[in-house]
Amino acid sequence: MLYVGVDAHKSTSQITVMNEAGVILRRKRVHSTSKGFKEALAGYDEPFKAVLEASYSWGPMYDWLDDMSEEVLLAHPLKVRAIASARIKKQEYGNTKEDLKDNA
Repeated sequence: MLYVGVDAHKSTSQITVMNEAGVILRRKRVHSTSKGFKEALAGYDEPFKAVLEASYSWGPMYDWLDDMSEEVLLAHPLKVRAIASARIKKQEYGNTKEDLKDNA
């Protein structure tokens, strides 16, 4: 199973594809069109689940991803922002997952 995260915007979107181990397989900026999404996600033989931020342009993107994936989840924009801020803070203070393992 692969996991796809989409940072959706009106004209271009950022797509990240990750495997079950958390290894990033692809990060790509794509045109926010059905064709752009299909091209970015072509070539993967494994099924995938996708998460999409519920922004003003999520409707068509949800439909495009729903046609290609096993499942599409919508993420609350404020919670996505909070998670991203927490990760940045951890990196600033040296509390990444790897740092915590080293100090255990």
